[in-house]
Amino acid sequence: MNNKKNIGKKLGVYPTPVLLVGTKINDKVNWVTIAHIGITGMNETLLSVAKGHYSNKGMGIGKIVSLNVATESMIEVTDYIGLNSGHDVDKSKVLDYYYESYDTAPIAKDSPLAMEAKIIDIYETDTEYNYILEIENTYANEDVLDESGKIDFSKVKPLLFEMQGPSYMVAKKKIGIAWDIGKKYEKEKR
Repeated sequence: MNNKKNIGKKLGVYPTPVLLVGTKINDKVNWVTIAHIGITGMNETLLSVAKGHYSNKGMGIGKIVSLNVATESMIEVTDYIGLNSGHDVDKSKVLDYYYESYDTAPIAKDSPLAMEAKIIDIYETDTEYNYILEIENTYANEDVLDESGKIDFSKVKPLLFEMQGPSYMVAKKKIGIAWDIGKKYEKEKR
């Protein structure tokens, strides 16, 4: 017998990492908080941005933006950025930032992991612009890398967003090694 209750049309794919997307509009930096993201390929990601967001003015095919992973210590500024529109508030001084390879992609100093990404396609729905971005460069603080130089997300401790609360969460702990732990299951079932 099924013990699951139908709760209606609820999107159950949360939590997702929270990104602070940096753009430049009329030569001024703007930030937008985005948690509706996806992976479209090994070097591509999707950002789903509501049509009313001011940051859309700085986004288009060929544009380079920054994707800055928000962390627990950034929760207040992350939520502030999400609560306020660039239409009404100048968010250019909300975060300390610098530039690496592109002067349209401000990198947030407090984010331990940031990417510069080029917008390569846009899919429009009734309410969203869905940007497909190709990662150009990834910058990581050394203290969030493992001994082999790979990103260790248990060290990054990315801020996560879940819609049902809505609330923020933090990912802090590894519980198994992918493409390895399943081998145990396989052996036990034989």
